[in-house]
Amino acid sequence: PAGPGQPAMAGVLRRRRRAVELTVPTVPVVEPDPLVELVETRLAAHARWRDAGVHLVGIRHHSPACAAALGALLREVRPAVVLIEGPREYGVLLPALADERTKPPIAILSVGQRRSGFYPLADFSPEWVALRWGAANGARVEFIDASYADLDDPNADEVRTLQVEHHLARSELIAAIAANLGCRDHDEVWEHLFEVRAPDALADWRTFFADTLAWGGLARLDTDRALLDGDGTHAREAVMASVLERHRSESGGVVVVTGAFHTTALLDVLENNAEAAWVRAHPARALEPKREAWLIRYDFDRLDGLRGYGAGMPSPGFWQRAWRARMDGVDPRDFTIELVLEVAVRLRAAGEPVGSASVMDAAGQAVRLAELRGRSWPGRTDVTDALLSCFVKDDLGLSGAIGDTLRQVFGGPGLGDVPDGVAAPPLVAEARRAATKLRFVITDARPREVSLDTQRK
Repeated sequence: PAGPGQPAMAGVLRRRRRAVELTVPTVPVVEPDPLVELVETRLAAHARWRDAGVHLVGIRHHSPACAAALGALLREVRPAVVLIEGPREYGVLLPALADERTKPPIAILSVGQRRSGFYPLADFSPEWVALRWGAANGARVEFIDASYADLDDPNADEVRTLQVEHHLARSELIAAIAANLGCRDHDEVWEHLFEVRAPDALADWRTFFADTLAWGGLARLDTDRALLDGDGTHAREAVMASVLERHRSESGGVVVVTGAFHTTALLDVLENNAEAAWVRAHPARALEPKREAWLIRYDFDRLDGLRGYGAGMPSPGFWQRAWRARMDGVDPRDFTIELVLEVAVRLRAAGEPVGSASVMDAAGQAVRLAELRGRSWPGRTDVTDALLSCFVKDDLGLSGAIGDTLRQVFGGPGLGDVPDGVAAPPLVAEARRAATKLRFVITDARPREVSLDTQRK
């Protein structure tokens, strides 16, 4: 565990240091580790810029822990400027995003030559927390990423997610940390190190965002720089750095909310070190693009990282519940019992026999697993492991009825809301009016069958 004031990630990194035996075996010395020294140099630079009023906030997209820590930062710092990763043209949508009638989950829609791009937002998305705080407190809010038109590949047909995090998922260093901590993948190790921290640890935003900087920096260290040139990452970061340069000296301070993978690059540019040359080699593209973008309703099924979404936390329905429970001060055990009960009720409705004893066993086991793993709250993996242990009586695992139930509880077809006439695509608005006139149910994304009588007018 980290000592007082010491970032948890730094504690993980220091385990890499090797003890070298001298002629006296009882007196080991520590050989300096270049990786640790590099990360610590960046952490020191990060703190210097923070003290100068430039707060580089590295996040994981759709992370409730990042959203909570960011909320604590904003309330304490009260910056004059809030900069958010996202295409520059999204700035025209800020009034609609600030509208109290706009309710997540929603997404910003961009349309390219042959494919569309989506920028989803949930209640627990750090970007949502940042833009709503900025609107409510009179801060200047800007999106700082390259235009979607500059990111769009005219030869690609598929739908694109604009907050992809594949470099983090592929990082060998993060995979090594996961293995060292007994976690199964990068999602679980993120959950273990960040998502299930205690409320007072999340309120300690200085430590939290020092740790996310180290996390993103590690992923960047084992990513090929030529790959980042080829996939447009450096070009995007050149735009972000140019916008940051405009605002870095603002009185009142600036908060810069980007994926943690990009935070290291922005810090390098501020420091003007050797790594910054990769970003500076790309001239910033148009900073005031004239492109259209719209707001649409979205749902947790499409936001789920386990169903192909490239930037989401797995099981967003679970994290939505956890986010609300923490905001309401719910006890972790009560939260777990309520969640397991809902799973049991749905299973019983599907004809699966689940007794009350199994429910209490599963809830208790989830809490005990979290305690055993050193977590202040039961996370997604603690709950699913407990359900697997207590509800599954065969070798099918989390499939069949229980798999379908978990997809409903941890995901779900419930839609957000975008008020009529507020930044919606014209075709979508027309389709919604027609569907309402025909009395179709369009309040969620659940598939339904409707029988039509062709003899009736």
